[in-house]
Amino acid sequence: NLQCLMSVKDDIDAIRTDVVMGFRKKYPCGLRPEQISYYEDKPDELAIINYTSGTSGFSKGVMIPYRAIACNMNFAANVAEPQMDSRSRVVSMLPLAHMYGLMFEFLFEMSIGAQVFFLTKTPSPKVIMDAFAQVRPSVIIAVPLIIEKVYKTQLKPVAEKLKFFFSAPLIGGIVRRYMRKRVRSAFGGVFEEVILGGAAVNPEVEKFFHKLHFPFTVGYGMTECAPIITYIKWNKAKVGSSGKAVPGCKIRIDSPEPSKIPGEVQVSGQNVFLGYYKNEKATKEAFTSDGWFRTGDMGVIKKGYLYLKGRSKCMILSANGQNIYPEELEGIINNFPYVVDSLVVEDHGGLTAIIYPDYAASRMYGISKEEIEGKLNSMLPEVNKALPQYAQIRKIEFLENDFERTPKRNIKRYLYQKNK
Repeated sequence: NLQCLMSVKDDIDAIRTDVVMGFRKKYPCGLRPEQISYYEDKPDELAIINYTSGTSGFSKGVMIPYRAIACNMNFAANVAEPQMDSRSRVVSMLPLAHMYGLMFEFLFEMSIGAQVFFLTKTPSPKVIMDAFAQVRPSVIIAVPLIIEKVYKTQLKPVAEKLKFFFSAPLIGGIVRRYMRKRVRSAFGGVFEEVILGGAAVNPEVEKFFHKLHFPFTVGYGMTECAPIITYIKWNKAKVGSSGKAVPGCKIRIDSPEPSKIPGEVQVSGQNVFLGYYKNEKATKEAFTSDGWFRTGDMGVIKKGYLYLKGRSKCMILSANGQNIYPEELEGIINNFPYVVDSLVVEDHGGLTAIIYPDYAASRMYGISKEEIEGKLNSMLPEVNKALPQYAQIRKIEFLENDFERTPKRNIKRYLYQKNK
């Protein structure tokens, strides 16, 4: 019998009887197939409103249609992870409020019946690595912070001790195989590949893992594309690249020489969103006159591979007209010991590096706050040696606590901008 589960009236039995009697009166012979009709969704119909993470400003409601979800589902099933099935296991470590986590740690897995293990604690690197050891996931979908932490705490100290042997013709191969096996084991040992996205990968870390022939790849996406834009399998990946445009998606560079001169990355295809919820001005600004989505990211395309340079909103124009991408400078700073994260900002015509030091680690080794800040200040000449003259960092400032971050752990850059 038809059950009435909720009612604003007290007498639920009477309501249930009324509903059942009303149903029988309207359908004395019961429902027939020709009396049933199901609503059919259209490809361009709104499916989800997902909010941007707000890295460079206020969040916007992104209106994602069914075709964009289908495009990402087809990509996952046929390109990225065709080997996954109902026996596959995934650790969900990204917030489901973010499109990256929602699509590739929940919706796709649900569509194939895969097993998803949700973390019950704040996803610190230790919590995540413990989960990998217990679950032994079939594929790992993560942000770069995970492998960067493993590199800085476990691999870099060993690599520096074995620096001579690491590049040796015969012994080097043995050392690299040992380290690759060690990292694979730390990540559970059975995964097909590690797919990184949501932020840029530190260049030094990326080169190191490529030397190990570690099975990882870097993709590129945005909430507005639900989210995937580019990807390539790990064995075809190139250092510094985010892969090639996925099926159903086209990319172009707004530049006179797209392979040499960085320009804005623009996207067209089934994965592109409808617009921003109740924000016509932002929607109009997000598209070109011929209908391509303006990502706001700068990059070049070489032989189909996309190489990102940074956000156009974050780009700093030097006094002599040179473009400075702060993300590239931050990648150099973050390689130094006792640096958790950094941010480079324009400050009265110069560049200032804001650093959040690893005060907790320094205390473990008996290093005071003043000593660690002195060590980091002394590294400035070494940092500037690796930078062109127009991108020299003038001074360093320190944060007592970590940066304010988005749900996917990116720094909210707009909170730390200084006077230009």
